[in-house]
Amino acid sequence: MPSLFIVEDNSFYRNYLSEALAEEPFVIEAFSTGETCMENLYRMPAVVVLDHQLGSMSGIEILKQIKAFDPDIQVIVLSGQEDLEVAVNTLRFGAFDYLTKDDRTIIRLKSNLQKVQHFWAMAQEQQRKMQLMRWALIGTMTALIATTTALLIQL
Repeated sequence: MPSLFIVEDNSFYRNYLSEALAEEPFVIEAFSTGETCMENLYRMPAVVVLDHQLGSMSGIEILKQIKAFDPDIQVIVLSGQEDLEVAVNTLRFGAFDYLTKDDRTIIRLKSNLQKVQHFWAMAQEQQRKMQLMRWALIGTMTALIATTTALLIQL
């Protein structure tokens, strides 16, 4: 099951998001700082729900670092303000979406997570197919080498 990181410095809102998304098909891990999130990126989350206004780092800075680490990690940025410039910048730097915190946030977030889950499942299937093709190619090459070796021995 893919993992989902929630990065939110407000403990109440972080818990609210964790509980509201608990039924989604993700393993949820919540962090209070961008630094802690970055320290755990090696765990390869499929998606990061990222607050735009964090303590010592901005959401844009963290977004850039996440995308530099792995461009396939999807990042959904949440903000308490409707700022068109911030929204455009987050999308320009590779965010999956930019959502304002309001009474429809959870509905829109769940919709985005369904899309991410679909993309993640497709990517996993593609990787599985590529692995099967590699094994088939290795098997074919092994058989070809054995046949060639047998023919050379007969000569």
